[in-house]
Amino acid sequence: MLDQSLVDLCIDTGHLALAGADPVAIARAATGRVAHVHLKDLDESLARQVRSGDLAFRQAVIDGLFLPLGDGSVDIQGFIGALEAQGYGGWYVIEQDAVLDAEPESGEGPIVAAARSFAFLEQLGGGL
Repeated sequence: MLDQSLVDLCIDTGHLALAGADPVAIARAATGRVAHVHLKDLDESLARQVRSGDLAFRQAVIDGLFLPLGDGSVDIQGFIGALEAQGYGGWYVIEQDAVLDAEPESGEGPIVAAARSFAFLEQLGGGL
């Protein structure tokens, strides 16, 4: 990462972790440069298979690569804590990447995982 830049960052925790990076370390290194955040958790076992080339990204997403917040290997609490410690005041977007072949039934599909992620963040509210 550049020491300084005029370009702000959008940090995606799941994609950073998928690439093998530590989102908490990136958040600390990017003090004052983070403009937007995409919160995503992931299954590290599937991520390792993608990184090694043994599993295609699309198939990994179908297999459940991206999990509700708190269910995977990303230190979401540590990441948010690192940003809050430096005064981050931007948005946190809950993302649930999925491959859908059809429209899910009402109350099914990625909305279920998104609701679980929101509940996880509510629980963290006092712990940050």
